[in-house]
Amino acid sequence: MEEKKVNHTELEQNAPETQAQTTELSAADKLMQRLKERNNSLIEDTTSTVKTSEDETIKTIVEPVEVEISAQPTIISEEVKVVENIVTIEKEDDVNKEVPKTQKIEKHTSEHVIITSDIEEKEDDAHENLTIPDFTVMIREEMLVKMSEYAASDNPLAYNKAVQLLKSAYYTKLNEEKAEARNKFVEEGGDLKEYNPEPDSNETTFAEAFKDYMAKKSVEQEKRDKEMQANLAAKLKVIETIENLVNKPEAFGETYKEFQELQSKWGAIGLVPKTEQKNLWDEYNRVREAFFAYVKINKELRDLDLKKNLEEKIKLCEQAEELLLEPKITKAQRKLQALHELWRETGPVVYEKKEEIWERFSTVTKQINAKFSEHMEAVREQQEKNLEAKLFLCEQAEELGTTEYPTRKEWKDASDKIVKMQSLWKGIGFVPQKNNNEVYDRFRAACDKFFGRIRAFYDEADSEREKNMQLKTELCLQAESMVESSEWRKTSDFYIKLQEEWKKIGPVPTKHSDKLWKRFRKACNLFFENKKTHFSSRESEEQINLKKKEEIIELIKSVDTSKGKQEAVSLLKDYQKQWTEVGYVPFDKKDTIYKVYREALDEKFGEMKMETTRVSESDFDERVGMIRNANNSDDLAHTEIGKLRNKIDRLEADIQLWENNIGFFANTKNAEVMLRDFNKKIEDSKSQVAQYRKQIKQLSEIK
Repeated sequence: MEEKKVNHTELEQNAPETQAQTTELSAADKLMQRLKERNNSLIEDTTSTVKTSEDETIKTIVEPVEVEISAQPTIISEEVKVVENIVTIEKEDDVNKEVPKTQKIEKHTSEHVIITSDIEEKEDDAHENLTIPDFTVMIREEMLVKMSEYAASDNPLAYNKAVQLLKSAYYTKLNEEKAEARNKFVEEGGDLKEYNPEPDSNETTFAEAFKDYMAKKSVEQEKRDKEMQANLAAKLKVIETIENLVNKPEAFGETYKEFQELQSKWGAIGLVPKTEQKNLWDEYNRVREAFFAYVKINKELRDLDLKKNLEEKIKLCEQAEELLLEPKITKAQRKLQALHELWRETGPVVYEKKEEIWERFSTVTKQINAKFSEHMEAVREQQEKNLEAKLFLCEQAEELGTTEYPTRKEWKDASDKIVKMQSLWKGIGFVPQKNNNEVYDRFRAACDKFFGRIRAFYDEADSEREKNMQLKTELCLQAESMVESSEWRKTSDFYIKLQEEWKKIGPVPTKHSDKLWKRFRKACNLFFENKKTHFSSRESEEQINLKKKEEIIELIKSVDTSKGKQEAVSLLKDYQKQWTEVGYVPFDKKDTIYKVYREALDEKFGEMKMETTRVSESDFDERVGMIRNANNSDDLAHTEIGKLRNKIDRLEADIQLWENNIGFFANTKNAEVMLRDFNKKIEDSKSQVAQYRKQIKQLSEIK
């Protein structure tokens, strides 16, 4: 049976961009040209009427705003993009022009905000607030669920970046799993020419979900482009209406009210094509300036408007200053861009406060930009260190690929080293984009060369396959003899042991391989289906317990730690007690729900600045107290001790692996970074083991 392949090229095609209609853009250009010509004429007429009585004062509010949007170069590591968005600011000099006697025109030059960004202006809320999960830690089944969710979304454009990262992570993991399966097959003595994996339905379903998403995205993009053209026409209509206000007879109350309504209407209109944004804003600001030049706004209303704008800009300054406390600098920089957009849309302030308020806002902007620049520099430095480590692994793999190994054991030892190198490679991290493909191709070529040689070696080792067939036939007979057993746990262990033995035996002649496997799998599946039927009645109770624990998590998240630490701690302790009183949940949800529970508790204790170690010890002491007061305290203590010993075993296994890795790199060059990381992991794990042993001793004293 041939392995089913997916056309990745087809999946990577982007949805086509919808072209704007030439006739609509042409009409828009004509309307804007006509508005400019009319404005020039009106300004010339105004020059002749500037001279008024000595007691009259005309104050003109001018608020030009420019927005420049340019895409900075991106740093794309192996599977992730690092985007630099820096908010830069400029400010023109103030210009005051005096006219004879008491007649005076005050011209306020507003702050110019230049935003450098590679994202579209005013993206919808769903896109701005979208948190992209770390897909690299998911299994492929979870990735398929996420892709199905994105494909079913009513707003596909909001998930474009997430979908692209998800697709990259999925096929990276898929290729790794295929390579590991193939390598394992070869290591166990299999003939690579006879390697024939089962078709992967998960891969096919993922490809179909991605295709559905791209189709919905294309339709939504076309719809959005049409809406932008309609919005452009609507905004041009607003500009034309404002332009015509200056030709109305002087009726300040009605005219100014209409002007305010037009400004609100302008703000309510949605996105326009990016190619028209700057010209559109320039034209909008020009007609606003013309309006204020022609309409005599009384001082009381003008001062009220300036005061309101000052209050709004003070709020924006406060929000920007709060971003200095945001631990995630990329999130703070993204929010700062949004604040600059609001600043641009807010009108001028009183002249006496203009310099002060702008200096406050621009100072915060510079501080956040400096932090973001430092962050990006640290990312680049880490990528250079990762590159150095991966080049070292390339050298080691190339050396193994050219060494001669006369015995099967030596080939096995060398193969283990290659597999360990591949594992280290995955954990090192990303490298600079310019080096990514080169270093990956070099390492893959070295691995391919090694496994090509080991495959040739094992091509000559077919004598054991007949013996393996006899052993696997005996396993089939044993599996078939226990399918009706009702000793579920004991028999489950028996079947698991049979499956482990099956894996150890190695390949059999190809013509018998599929038949033997189906026979063995049928017997195993029959028993586990019987077991599943037996335990199905327990699932409903576990689902109820899962719901209860989810409700407890929501209660923990709702605790307001700002009203008092003692009250908050008391509530959290009560919720912890409720959690322990709830029974079992479905096994496949156990780790996930507990992780969410711990994260919620850690977040609340973190808000109260309580140390993690103190919180953990407090949790354990509370658990010991509950066990001591329970009727079945001995059983509960025994169960808890078993869990702690399992944790110790896993940590000690990790410590041994890391110590072996240290020995592997101890006498090599340029390995300081990896050695330092391994030593830190070993130190932390040993400390955790000591804490677990202390807890076991405490539980053992319960009588």
